[in-house]
Amino acid sequence: MRVSKFHSLVLYFWIAIASISSASAASEGNVSYEDFLQEARDGHIWKAHLRVDYEKVIAQVDATTNDGRKLTLTDVPYSQKFATDLAATKLDYDVEDQAATRSTTNRFISMIFSGIGVFAAIVAIVLSMWIFALIDILQNDFKDDGTKISWLLVTLLFPLVGPALYYGLGRKGRLKKVPN
Repeated sequence: MRVSKFHSLVLYFWIAIASISSASAASEGNVSYEDFLQEARDGHIWKAHLRVDYEKVIAQVDATTNDGRKLTLTDVPYSQKFATDLAATKLDYDVEDQAATRSTTNRFISMIFSGIGVFAAIVAIVLSMWIFALIDILQNDFKDDGTKISWLLVTLLFPLVGPALYYGLGRKGRLKKVPN
């Protein structure tokens, strides 16, 4: 199968988008729940800051060890077990209520931007399918010109459904090209 330069560029574009938008699974200072509790029990943690979001019922702990290492414990389900485990370590920490520090405006803005990200991804997928379908229709020959024109019109007039119909049904009607 021959891939055109355009298709290669679009593929590289989507790979770049996926790598940018995907969050890193592990950060340098991230530790597991058990490792954090062990460090605290052993007395290696010098100070800790606990951020609790009571609305989402999750917590994040940022801590500094005696030797200067930064430890981060993220997205811990804030439960009675977590509170009991933390109290058992005798760790001195301060607590910040994340939900109380967020204003209504910040919540609204974050809701809009999270929605815009999803919307932008959907638009990009639909637009790329539409462009690929148009290019594929124009570059290939069909049994007759009426079929080609029909698929062009369906794809142009119905940008959401047209490419899906073409990929599902129309590509079967193309003539096979014989390589030179």
